[in-house]
Amino acid sequence: MQYVVKSVVPLDQLNISGFEPDSTPEPERNAFVDQFIDHFAADPIRACRSLADRCGPKVDAGTLASVLFQTPELDKTQLGNLLCGNDNLVRAYVDRFNFAAIRIDVALRMFLLSLRMPSDPNASENLLLAFAYRYHAANEEDITCDPQLIAALVLAIVQLNDALYGTFGFALPNHAITQDVFISAFRSRDQDRFISERLLADIYSSIRTNSLLHALATHERGLLREAVVSPSRPITRLTYDVWSERIYVSISSPDPSFKIRLQGEGLIFDPPILDFSASSEESFSVKGTSLGTKTVLFDRIGSNAYVPRDC
Repeated sequence: MQYVVKSVVPLDQLNISGFEPDSTPEPERNAFVDQFIDHFAADPIRACRSLADRCGPKVDAGTLASVLFQTPELDKTQLGNLLCGNDNLVRAYVDRFNFAAIRIDVALRMFLLSLRMPSDPNASENLLLAFAYRYHAANEEDITCDPQLIAALVLAIVQLNDALYGTFGFALPNHAITQDVFISAFRSRDQDRFISERLLADIYSSIRTNSLLHALATHERGLLREAVVSPSRPITRLTYDVWSERIYVSISSPDPSFKIRLQGEGLIFDPPILDFSASSEESFSVKGTSLGTKTVLFDRIGSNAYVPRDC
């Protein structure tokens, strides 16, 4: 058998497991979690206080952020409203994504798809700034500029998106904006050229090709194009630098206007984009390039990312 050293611990703390295939049934979710989801949709602050009262002093900002991050059924509008009003909580929440070594516009897409931006522009800007500062902290060994310039870049990305698509209301419509105009406008804030021309060009191309999106409101979730993942139980373990078994994703019928982009920090996907043009089922493998907890984002792209109009 081949081993990969992940950590060194005292022998009295060593517990070896996993030699046999994991055939244990998926545990049923605690009924309290379902109750928390329901209460969160009505009043997220009260729901979080109730959680803290139930679990005791262990529920700090980091613990609560983990609960929010790991419970995808939470109302995304309420999640955005909760985070924008709590600096410690939003910082801890952004840190759960492990954004190290991920290009900034890709990281921004991942963050936005996890929640719904508040209708108040000031609250939305607070969320974007929190994302920018924590992104800088996660990548400070590789970023030569200060956090304020990263924050300016994040706002510039969202303004470019809104000039083209009007998603969040951060800019007036300007569908004719060019790459040169975008780069030139940002250079007024970055005269020392800390942000490379290549990165700005890649960001422009990415936004021009696919708009930024945030999570759907609860009443809109039925509009999502359904994709079924097999096996239904997600991968719980990856061996470092070893490809996983194939994971299959299927939709009702082939669709050239629907793709799924796979993203995650410290992960490599083969292939990175699932193209359903010729088949209703595609598959991929994933390999970890670093140790630690990982998150995989299934990013729907294409004009039929939502339910096609003729359905």
